[in-house]
Amino acid sequence: MKTKSLSKLELFKQFIKKHPKLIEEVRKEKKTWKEIYEDWQLLGEEDPLWNKYRSNSVKSRKHQQGDFLKNILQTFQHLDVETVNKHLYKMNDAISTIQNLLKEIESSRKSDPNHSHPLSFRKD
Repeated sequence: MKTKSLSKLELFKQFIKKHPKLIEEVRKEKKTWKEIYEDWQLLGEEDPLWNKYRSNSVKSRKHQQGDFLKNILQTFQHLDVETVNKHLYKMNDAISTIQNLLKEIESSRKSDPNHSHPLSFRKD
């Protein structure tokens, strides 16, 4: 009897490997392992219920990767280089301004250690 239960368990493990989306269902707490196991025993492995939980085939994955790369290339084709350059220039300008402000604050601290922080509020 023990070997039967082990073989069923191994078969169930193989079934889960073929249907990895079932793992997501359990993690999202939409189903329990007990429910899945009971359905698997009652319905069998070939039931249409399991189709939505199958892993994508290798061809499907390659197709998806191709679509992703195609979308990225299209995005870059429609990108206005001049606009991006202007935004980068403005960001660089803002960063430089902030760096200069921080340098001034640091130098004022070093020159007068008793002086309060320039951005702090006064307590009167």
